[in-house]
Amino acid sequence: MKKFGIFMMVILTFVIITTYLIVSSNFKKLTENVIETNTLSKKITPENYGDYIKYPIDLNSDGDTTNDWKIFYNDGENVFIIASDICKNSYIPDNVGIEKNGDYNIYWNENVDEFYTGSLSIDYDIGTKFMFSWLDKWNDYSSRPMRAVASLLDNRIWNCFIDENYADMAIGSPTLEMFVASWNSKGYGSVEIEKMEIGGYDVCVDGQEYGIDFKFENEGREDTLYFPEKYEEYGEQYKGYILATHYLGGNSVNLYDIGYCSVAYTFYYDPFICFRPVVCLKTDINASRDNNGVWNFIN
Repeated sequence: MKKFGIFMMVILTFVIITTYLIVSSNFKKLTENVIETNTLSKKITPENYGDYIKYPIDLNSDGDTTNDWKIFYNDGENVFIIASDICKNSYIPDNVGIEKNGDYNIYWNENVDEFYTGSLSIDYDIGTKFMFSWLDKWNDYSSRPMRAVASLLDNRIWNCFIDENYADMAIGSPTLEMFVASWNSKGYGSVEIEKMEIGGYDVCVDGQEYGIDFKFENEGREDTLYFPEKYEEYGEQYKGYILATHYLGGNSVNLYDIGYCSVAYTFYYDPFICFRPVVCLKTDINASRDNNGVWNFIN
């Protein structure tokens, strides 16, 4: 009888421990699923690209942070936001290799050589995260436009746009590849880009091949996520905003630039270049969309 009692105690203990382990495992999985679902990257779809997000850096100094940043792209892990318009160059520190002209414009000259050697100056993790895949092709390219690109991809310059509660990386302007990935995801047509051996990209837009520059002919032309409303406000001083991507063709080395409904090229020394910073939000942040269509972070 005593042995039977001990046997039953063993069985009961086994059942209790097994039940505990099963319940604990299921609870852990449930908790992980809830946490995973309650992240912004699981909520944002291409339909949300262009939505405003209340990110606490007031770019236009109007006391309202619901109109400064827009959702630009979601790579499945991180959501990227972009300044809703071109930015004032006062955000850029002095003596970092970027020259300023007026309130909005930037350009580069020989001073950039003191700060950047070219592609070797680009942090690989940042370049990869923001879709500058040229680092996989050329790991030692030292042209001055590439040095300009290195400055645009230097997180140390653009950390003024990082709120550590919500973000961990920022760059000076989008790369061409991220611009195209966002555009294609919104369903405005098909832009295909392929890296050329000499540098730059072969481009095909809706089946039509282009050279250095290309235009958009569909309804996406009116989307202010890609072409800000203030395009004409600054007159001849504003030629668009720069992309953190170089172009090499023949004997010329240039930078890609967004104009009105087009992607073209500009020279690094053009004193009328503008920029739109892009911020990478943390993987674990969450937000909800209010009745006005603005995303607000959930702490």
